[in-house]
Parts: sequence; C-alpha cells; structure tokens
Amino acid sequence: MRRVLADHGKPVMMEVDATEKLYGDFVLTATNSGGHSSLPRPENAIYELADALTRIQHYQFPFELNNITRAFTSGRQRSQRRNARPI
Repeated sequence: MRRVLADHGKPVMMEVDATEKLYGDFVLTATNSGGHSSLPRPENAIYELADALTRIQHYQFPFELNNITRAFTSGRQRSQRRNARPI
C-alpha cells in the first residue's frame, strides 16, 4: 500500500507498506499397506497424515529478519537513541 502525504496539495512524504510474511507450500504423503474397513489397522495413512498436520501446527518456525524488517528495526533504534532522555 502506498500513501502520499501532502501539505496544501504539495506532496511532502510517501509512505510505503511492505509485508514480511512469506508464502509456503507443504506436500504431505503417507503410504502403508492399507486394508479393509472390516479389519481396521492401527497404522492408518489417514491417522499418520493427521499426526503430521498436528506436528506442523505446533512447529515454531525460526525468526528471520529480511531487508525490510532489518531497516525498520535499525531505524527505530536510531530514533529511540536520539529521543532518549536521561532519568
């Protein structure tokens, strides 16, 4: 999203928003010997897929800085240091 801020019709600043979320695909495959519903087996491909989805749900992806978040945080640190007041 872009937004231009103006003073009496004259552009003075342009804000640009950028995202830091990334798109990801996952392909899950489970195979086993199968069987018939009249003789259910404890090792079931559907249950294995369900367990895999649960593991993905609880996985904590590592924190990563990209160019945008790195520039934002370093600019924010400089601003906070400049505006810091002694106690």
